[in-house]
Amino acid sequence: MTTLLDTLNSALKELGCDPSRFQFDTHSSVVMGFADVGELLLDPVGDMVYLWGRLDTSPSERFSNRADELLTALSAPTAHFANGCLALRQLEQGCLVGGALQPECRVESSLMAAAIEGFHARVLELQALVR
Repeated sequence: MTTLLDTLNSALKELGCDPSRFQFDTHSSVVMGFADVGELLLDPVGDMVYLWGRLDTSPSERFSNRADELLTALSAPTAHFANGCLALRQLEQGCLVGGALQPECRVESSLMAAAIEGFHARVLELQALVR
């Protein structure tokens, strides 16, 4: 049986990253830092794996006066996510965007790699939208 750790190690290799630079297990959240989007969080919860990115905006800031555009972007079809689109979670400061990955991503490294790569691009677009 393939574990999340095996899948993530293989996915990182497929993305050109050396997984030996990291220390993680199958139960803890994994924080991946990027120069352009900041941190992406891979969060295993029970049988599900969630992928989250940060947006520096909030309802109190009226989503940088871009609520309509943000809602449209969030509801656009998104590959590899269980509900087919991205969710928005409010924090004390800012928001998280992302959601649960399809169960196949937990065991198939090529799907996990594609999910991380595609999500990175979406977070970059959303961050640009609310700047």
